[in-house]
Amino acid sequence: MDTPAIRLAKALLEAAKLHTRAAHQDAMAQAYRQQAAKPIYKGQTEVCLGKAGEVESLAAENRAKANLIKAEAEAAYKADTGHDAPPQGT
Repeated sequence: MDTPAIRLAKALLEAAKLHTRAAHQDAMAQAYRQQAAKPIYKGQTEVCLGKAGEVESLAAENRAKANLIKAEAEAAYKADTGHDAPPQGT
């Protein structure tokens, strides 16, 4: 059986993974936008801008999921222990 601190740590790890995925998706979207600025075939600008928008949307969704996981985990920790979650990195 996990303690409240372990459940919190597991949730924060999952949130961190989602934030990392979102950062990677931001980089991919930027690459699509750069390619759209210098197309090598007709129609590539539209394709790349469309892809950039899709990837940006996925990044926003992953950030929202991560924030929700963190908030729920911190609320559960407080409900279980009666204390605020400890600061991250401690």
